[in-house]
Amino acid sequence: MSYYTEREELVINHLKKVLNKKTNGNLEAMKLIELFKNYKEADYKETQNRYQEFEVALWKQETKSIEEIFEGDRYSFLELLFGEENAKIFKAVWDKATSYSYSVGGYRRSYKTKKASKLYLNKNMTKLREYLYLTTSQFSLDKYFQGERESYGYNSVISDIIAVEIDNNENKVLEQLREVIYNDNNASLITREMIKGILMSENEEAHKMIGELLLAAKLQEGLRQSIVESLDEGSRKGFLYILKLIIDNNLMRFSSVVRAFCTWTGLNLEVEKPKVIKKSFEAAYNCSIDEEYRKSCLTSEDNLLIYISLWSVAFDEIQDIEDLLKTLFHGEYKYKKLLALEFLYETQDHILMHKAACEMLEVDDFEIIALAVRNIFNNLNCYGLTYNLERLEEYKKLGNKYYGKDLFHKLKRIIDRMPKKEIKYEEVVFPWIKVNLNVNELMEKLILSAGITEDEAILEVFIDYKDKMNVISRELFFGEFLKKPKNNKQRTALIEACGDKSQQVRVEAFENVSALKLNSEDYKYIENLLKYKYGDLRKSSIKLLLKQSSEELLNTVKNLVAGKEENKKLAAIEIVNSIENDPKHKDIFEKCLEYVSAVNDTLQNSKLAVKSSNKDKKNLKNLENGFGLYEPCKNYAPLKVSRDKKVTYEFSSAYEKIKDIAYSFSNLINENREFEYEVTEWDDSKTTVTLGGSYYLIPLNRKITGTGLENYPLAEKVRAFAKENQLEGWNLMELDFYLRMADRNEYGTYLEWYKEFLDNNFNYKTIKELKKVIDNIPYHNHILTYVYLLVEELPEAERFQISKAIAQYIYEAIPAEKHLEEYSKKEEYYRYNRSNMKAYVASAIHITHWLRIMLESAKDDKVFGEAFTITYNYYKASNFYAEMSFNLNYFGRALEIGIIGENEALKEIIERPVSSRHMHSLTSQNSYDKNILSEYKKILKLGEAAVDVIAEIEAGRGDLDTEVTTLAAQIQKCQGVNIFAQIILNSEKDTYVRGYNYVGGDCTKKAILSHLLKCCYPKAEENAESLKEALKGKKVTTKHLIEAAMYSPQWLDIVSDYIGYEGLKSACWYFHAHVNDNFSEEKSAIVARYTPISAEDLKDGAFDQQWFKEAYNTIGEKRFKDVYDSAKYIAAGALHKRSQLFADATLGKLKQKEVKGKVQDTRNKDYLLVYGLIPVKDEKDLLERYEYLQEFIKESKKFGAQRQASEGRSGKIALTNLARNAGFSDVNRLIWNMETAKIQSILSYLEPKAIDEVEVKLTIDELGQADVLCIKAGKALKSIPAKLKKNEYILEINQSKKSLKDQYVRARKSFEEAMENGEGFKGEELMKLCKNPVLKPIIKNLLFKAGTFIGYLTEDILVDYKNNTYKLKEDDEVIIAHPIYLYEAKVWQEYQKDIFAKKIVQPFKQVFRELYLPNSDELKEQTLSRRYAGHQVQPKKTLALLKTRGWMASDEEGLQKVYYKDNIIATIYAQADWFSPADIEAPVLEFVRFEDRKTYKHLNLAHMSKLIFSEVMRDLDLVVSVAHVGGVDPEASLSTIEIRTAIVEEILKLMKLSNVKLKGSHAYITGAHGEYTVHLGSGVVHKMGSGSINIVSVPSGHRGKLFLPFIDSDPRSVEIITKITLFAEDSKIKDPSILEQII
Repeated sequence: MSYYTEREELVINHLKKVLNKKTNGNLEAMKLIELFKNYKEADYKETQNRYQEFEVALWKQETKSIEEIFEGDRYSFLELLFGEENAKIFKAVWDKATSYSYSVGGYRRSYKTKKASKLYLNKNMTKLREYLYLTTSQFSLDKYFQGERESYGYNSVISDIIAVEIDNNENKVLEQLREVIYNDNNASLITREMIKGILMSENEEAHKMIGELLLAAKLQEGLRQSIVESLDEGSRKGFLYILKLIIDNNLMRFSSVVRAFCTWTGLNLEVEKPKVIKKSFEAAYNCSIDEEYRKSCLTSEDNLLIYISLWSVAFDEIQDIEDLLKTLFHGEYKYKKLLALEFLYETQDHILMHKAACEMLEVDDFEIIALAVRNIFNNLNCYGLTYNLERLEEYKKLGNKYYGKDLFHKLKRIIDRMPKKEIKYEEVVFPWIKVNLNVNELMEKLILSAGITEDEAILEVFIDYKDKMNVISRELFFGEFLKKPKNNKQRTALIEACGDKSQQVRVEAFENVSALKLNSEDYKYIENLLKYKYGDLRKSSIKLLLKQSSEELLNTVKNLVAGKEENKKLAAIEIVNSIENDPKHKDIFEKCLEYVSAVNDTLQNSKLAVKSSNKDKKNLKNLENGFGLYEPCKNYAPLKVSRDKKVTYEFSSAYEKIKDIAYSFSNLINENREFEYEVTEWDDSKTTVTLGGSYYLIPLNRKITGTGLENYPLAEKVRAFAKENQLEGWNLMELDFYLRMADRNEYGTYLEWYKEFLDNNFNYKTIKELKKVIDNIPYHNHILTYVYLLVEELPEAERFQISKAIAQYIYEAIPAEKHLEEYSKKEEYYRYNRSNMKAYVASAIHITHWLRIMLESAKDDKVFGEAFTITYNYYKASNFYAEMSFNLNYFGRALEIGIIGENEALKEIIERPVSSRHMHSLTSQNSYDKNILSEYKKILKLGEAAVDVIAEIEAGRGDLDTEVTTLAAQIQKCQGVNIFAQIILNSEKDTYVRGYNYVGGDCTKKAILSHLLKCCYPKAEENAESLKEALKGKKVTTKHLIEAAMYSPQWLDIVSDYIGYEGLKSACWYFHAHVNDNFSEEKSAIVARYTPISAEDLKDGAFDQQWFKEAYNTIGEKRFKDVYDSAKYIAAGALHKRSQLFADATLGKLKQKEVKGKVQDTRNKDYLLVYGLIPVKDEKDLLERYEYLQEFIKESKKFGAQRQASEGRSGKIALTNLARNAGFSDVNRLIWNMETAKIQSILSYLEPKAIDEVEVKLTIDELGQADVLCIKAGKALKSIPAKLKKNEYILEINQSKKSLKDQYVRARKSFEEAMENGEGFKGEELMKLCKNPVLKPIIKNLLFKAGTFIGYLTEDILVDYKNNTYKLKEDDEVIIAHPIYLYEAKVWQEYQKDIFAKKIVQPFKQVFRELYLPNSDELKEQTLSRRYAGHQVQPKKTLALLKTRGWMASDEEGLQKVYYKDNIIATIYAQADWFSPADIEAPVLEFVRFEDRKTYKHLNLAHMSKLIFSEVMRDLDLVVSVAHVGGVDPEASLSTIEIRTAIVEEILKLMKLSNVKLKGSHAYITGAHGEYTVHLGSGVVHKMGSGSINIVSVPSGHRGKLFLPFIDSDPRSVEIITKITLFAEDSKIKDPSILEQII
């Protein structure tokens, strides 16, 4: 496989060598070697086919077991490949395969089989490849144990070799492994392969060693993971020994162990349920050693025990479960049948799964069928089936019961019985299992059951059932099954499929139909398809019709023109245009032209097309005549640039010299490795890093460019180093070249001629030697950057002179014919494929390196002319195909200073392979190319002219592509009313593409016209008169113009003026503003002219009723209808529907009862928003709607956090809409008015009423709580008498009591939210609210702030703790005082004392509310807070808590809280790791970030709202206090770096660790294997010269006891201390995941 590198070359060369030897080996062995070589040499496309050929040759039809493959004569295959000794070892490896599990990967299961050993073939073939590499690279275990393993990473067969050697009683190997495991200071380090090899052996002593290593793992979670996740790949003995050890030592408490168990079994155990975990482990062990216990589990009623008993059988032999599953299938209990099918699904033995599941297809229960069906053909689907037909052969061998007609009819019966398209089941067998049964999937299985059949009866069923197939199934059916139709029904179905609703299916159908010999009826059907608008259908149909004879085609044109449908007439014109220059149809062209010229004048589109057909060839614009812009035949003659013979530069530095300089540079960085500096990140946050700790050299400020070395640490020291080592001029540039080339990862292999060229011209032997060691040079990435920066500081003239000389010399050295040859054998898989560029020599990095320097350093116009000419010569020599970053800006500059003329510039823009990219650059508004082109006015002007012509040609196109379609597809902006008019006229009765619209070199007319319309803008001087002139003599409806302007709103001004509808523009923008879609900056700015409502609120559903009414009344009902209908073009899908609903509601077209019914039935948010917009009848109607909206918000609390947040937001917007509708200035005014109105409606219930000797009345106590008081004979009763409970008045008064209680809850929450959000009240409003008996008790116990005065409110007076007073004015702005205001006013403690003294009970936490201010660490980092980093929280409980506080959860953004008024978003970030112990862990909090809601820029904590910061931190404190995972003290530590430094210092003394020092923000550790830093804030570990170290570490609560017991309770501090102590004694580390990174 040629996309591999030197490793593969080594193997391929060995295979060739073996084949070239004259040997007495048998022919079959030689044939196998030839097939093996073919597979290894295959390119990306052929790899799978060559692999299958080799696989088939290995496993013949008569092969019974894996062990047979290399028996007898075939053994010589191994001897020829490996030699005698290695052949013996590999034969043992191959034969032992069945002692281990057959599945591989992260989702493997621990099942084995000797009875179906073909399951091991793929796994063993991988081992064959890996073993061959080992033997060809002179591998030996001795060298491996001594540390020579760099070239053997991820070579799994090493484990097999270790196991074989151990089991062969090779004591030497065991002793070497013992040395590795037990010696803390050994030279060799333990690897995953060693661990796995020991576990794969049968040696008890070896297993004991691993067991002791597991027990000693302690803090090394990665080591524990490496052992337990290798356990199921080991031998039975090894597995059971370690499993017993795990149980005996309660190692199930570790996440890595639980996750490994889930991998072995397929179960999904939760770490929060230790009893279930313990039960599972013990059952697994006992079932594996005790047959009777296993049988008892199998017959139990416990799903978990039944499952584990099945697992224990499959653990020894997967084939033995088949009879057990049948017993469960045919038992009486449904749950056992379901469990058996679920277990079957986890076996990953596709044949077993298929056979067993087929037994269950005739039951009536759809849930059972759903689980059975997913086991059928589990490794196959219709997608790509034609490339995997050999897999079907395995199923065919099973017989008719499991493949073919029998299975076909079973599946057909299920499809016929399906009550609906899809049935969903959740929590099937276990809580985590969900399964769906749908008709599409069943049809896919039905197709697979038949294979690529020619059975006419089966094909007839498929034809009848085609509507039940999904797109992929239909594509396969029409593409393969009906490739050669055998009867009329099949033929008809295939031809009809050309009109399928799916483009993919149509493409397949047309391809097959084009191979048929069509008759007149077939062509008539194809003609009829042209009534449809599908672009691809029309293109394919026309191409098919053009294959007819002249006579037939003439008849087609006549038929198409004679029909009534305009689309057919347009197709006729397209056909005529296509045959104009076709000699085959020369004799009919004039007649055809006559037919289309007679097209009805009323058809605007047709008239344009006919005009196109009759076009004057003199005015024709095409590639042949340069589109009227340039002369295609005129070629640019580059200037002659003479070589300066005095300037010679030779690539001559020896490898040793370059290496010595690199190591000297490395030493300089190493000496300053502890240099700590502050970095300004892209988001303006500050981080502190060390020079040696980062993998790459990090600038001082990431946002600054162009300042060179000054933006990096050690600038002066680096300059001094360069001077001292004479790194100037050529010496420096040569060094830069060698280092850069050595660092490049080159995919594919260079061709032989280019290798020779490199050796002869670039001293490539130095680069090849350097390439071998560069990754081992400490800080090599730092060196690369520093050397590059030093080169940038060289004088421009010197850089130019050197690079020019090299570029000229190399150009002349390349043989002329080689310029058009690719220099590298690269797979398409890796090739940059944006354009049709080629890997010609001019694009080789060894050349482009010097061309880039030459062009960038050519600041003077004269020298730029030389640079341009030299680069152009390379470009031209490649026939303009080389991918060499010769960007358009260089042509722009060359044009500007007269090096090239307009003709050459236009050729580059229009007709070169890279021209489509230039078109994008010229017209894009945001690209880098656009910015660098801005100073070159001439090429921009030529670009505009080219764009105008290209857009004009494409805008007038028919169904077939034009010469410029590829270019037009890249246009991002074109201008001109003529183009706009042409698009409208050409798409007269067609629609535009809504939503995302991809266009490329092969696209439909509809797609490209839609694209151009979106990109088309008016020119500055154009107006309604310009549009009138463009449409002069053309017929276009107002409707079409409005639709076009709605689709491309930049035309709204001109279209509005042209049509003359007053209010049209406002009406159109109303719809744009109220669509549930994103707002661009431009759109936001325009909408802001019409409404004060923010873009974000409009998107969420806010409605400006005043704007709508003004627009509607101005434009009028009839004209508004046109705008209303065109709203569909604003956005994709049904997003436009909301704006239409808003309009209908406001106009009274929607019935309130129906709208409310839809909200109640479906909780539809658009209808909820609309509910508040229907005209309000009276105050009773308003109160009823207000109460329902509040009820809706209350009901949303029963849903999940994300839905609750979404519905809560919609509910609040609906209230806002209702407020505007009812004439209130804001929603708070509506709320308090309604709450007051509510009291008025129940005042009568506050008066006593006599009912059967009992006086009943509603009471409200001093805390605002409502109750019903019953008095009989002067005494208060404890409750309402039973006989009165159904009395109508009692029911009414009870309802009023409930209503008042709800009001109290709402009010209390509303007041708290007002405090949290800083929302204000008018003095007059507060005074009125004090008269409300429910609200008054809430208000009187709160502190309010008016201006600078803070106090309690009594009537209209504020009274402070000193009894000072302030009389409220009606227009005073008053807020509820948050503790931040008390703190800033320095009265917080005084009010806390006052509350106690007066025994005030506040309705919510106000004065005693927790206050959180940014600490020093947070202020230093500026944009984020790590205060709660390291805390592990329970997800469900966290969501439950935070959703009550207004947070919402999403898959993309995590947990967020949005402050709409302040435009702030707070986001909580948590750690998530795949395929690690954290997989099954509760999440770990990382940090909180705040960003601007509109710009998404990160906010500086020092400058943002202290109130919001405090409330967010309070929410997090609540989470870590209540939802933490047990074992770690949940109290949130405010420990700063300074506090952690003090803690670490004491710990170091106690542990007597002298190799750790603390400085700044880092702990510096000198270990046995290197030097490390641990950041005292984030806990990130770096190795000096290597970068960050990824540590498998889960700071989970349930293993908290492992952390040091005498540290503060902050989990991040615990983690940091742990890491410091771990790396301080790095010689004791046994964790392979860490060792791989530090050695």
